[in-house]
Amino acid sequence: MISPRPDYVILRRAETSYKIGSIYLPGSAKEVPHEGEVVSAGSDCVVKEGQTILFASFAGEEFPDPNNEGEWLILIEQKFCLAILGEV
Repeated sequence: MISPRPDYVILRRAETSYKIGSIYLPGSAKEVPHEGEVVSAGSDCVVKEGQTILFASFAGEEFPDPNNEGEWLILIEQKFCLAILGEV
């Protein structure tokens, strides 16, 4: 398990696909999404594990997930979390 510093968040980028007419395009064919699921959050963070957030496009440092070969995670500062999605 990876534990970020108190003011940092670790994300897994959201998988997306787009539909144009009857053609589906995988997320890799379009701009990289700026949504992610929180994998781990520091003790000072407002966001919690499992929440989906919108983050700034220039934010973060990608690194390989040590628990899942071939997957990548993103480490960002909490201040770059722009919104929590799906909350009422």
